[in-house]
Amino acid sequence: MLTGAKLKIIVRGVKIKVQRGEDLEEILESYENLTEEEKQQIRDKVNE
Repeated sequence: MLTGAKLKIIVRGVKIKVQRGEDLEEILESYENLTEEEKQQIRDKVNE
């Protein structure tokens, strides 16, 4: 599970990529070391 600064950094980077037109699921697939639970955390934050 991601917490604090790590989560904020990843979410910020993912949001930038989404704004540039990249697909959220493709972005998350590129983060190979994340668990499915962590990816869901990021999805939730990006879609807030």
